[in-house]
Amino acid sequence: MPNAPRAREMELVALALLDAQTEPVGSPRLVTAFQAKGIEVAEATAGRFLRSLDERGLTHRVGRRGRLITEQGRRQLQLLRQAERLDEQSSALVRRLTASDAEELADILYLRRAVEGEAARLAAIRASDEERALLCALACHHERHVAVGEDGKPDALHFHLAVAQAAHSPIVQTTVELLIQSADDPFMTLLDVITVEAGAQFGFAEEHCQVADAILVADDSGAERAMRHHIDELIVLVERVVAQKTTVGAHSPS
Repeated sequence: MPNAPRAREMELVALALLDAQTEPVGSPRLVTAFQAKGIEVAEATAGRFLRSLDERGLTHRVGRRGRLITEQGRRQLQLLRQAERLDEQSSALVRRLTASDAEELADILYLRRAVEGEAARLAAIRASDEERALLCALACHHERHVAVGEDGKPDALHFHLAVAQAAHSPIVQTTVELLIQSADDPFMTLLDVITVEAGAQFGFAEEHCQVADAILVADDSGAERAMRHHIDELIVLVERVVAQKTTVGAHSPS
């Protein structure tokens, strides 16, 4: 089974092909379209992929002639094209990112590690049953979104703020909100771009589940450890960018 980025690429190719045709499209033509994009699959694999689109309501079968795209499929194609444009814009943003930008983001993450680790610990002790269930639901929602290639930034933001709220400590909650601010904050945007560029959004969504699971069973040390580990992984990514940008700057002509 293709991984999530490859599956999204295959879906975009298939739906774009179908959208451009007035006649049903079968597996042989889809294989050719895949090959044009450097995706090598057997005809049987292409057939299974088309069936998966049928099951999701994105295409419908016309006897033995092939498939036609549905209105739902056209809406999905539009979303995929928007996501592709965002990916291109994100890549451009990372190229423009300076070492000082990345260093400042790393400093924010070190503060977040301390405060949010404590927030997770307190949430494991103080959260209500409803808050524990909500955190698990938010983590699962985040995981489902990134698995199908959708933007996970709003889910990630909501999860971290919900953990802080479940800590029932006004000073902790206020500090977390100050450090995270909003989904439109430039540093949140940079962090999201760096995460996506590294392909780390899937692992980070799983780490949210680990934090939520520890809070669910009131494992305060486990929740703190899971949250600190999660933010440590973010720090590693950002410091890697700092090192890359510093190296590039050192070798740039003056």
